[in-house]
Amino acid sequence: MTDILGLHHYAIRAVDWDATVKFYVEGLGFEMVYPWTFEPLIKKSAFLRAPGGGFIEVFGSDDDAAGAPENSVKTAPFDGKVEPGIVHVALKAASPESVDRVVARAVAAGATVHTEPQGRELVGEPNLPFRIAMIMGLDGEVIEICHNGQIDV
Repeated sequence: MTDILGLHHYAIRAVDWDATVKFYVEGLGFEMVYPWTFEPLIKKSAFLRAPGGGFIEVFGSDDDAAGAPENSVKTAPFDGKVEPGIVHVALKAASPESVDRVVARAVAAGATVHTEPQGRELVGEPNLPFRIAMIMGLDGEVIEICHNGQIDV
């Protein structure tokens, strides 16, 4: 069994969340599939499904979307700035245990751990438990390793 099943999503921080979601839905044909929150760090976010598959995750700019280093990520290289644009790329793990194995292999290959593997829950309809870790690649790119077995978002 492989530990990574593919690219899951990329995340962006929007200057105007409502306008950005409208742009992707009405302008580009994406579908809103899972709006969620993670209080107090993230007040407004959603997964949008692209036509033909794949997702983007849109954070509101008034959030500390991606929060303090012990909670999630800001902009690479974790300089404390909260700016609009691409926040991270997420890889879909095959299982909760795969998250841990992928992080261990990535660190052995030179990555830096930003957020240790941990369980979390997004608040939405329904609530979404998942396992997540955040690493920095060799060139400063922010990579999320995530697994959720309930909803394909």
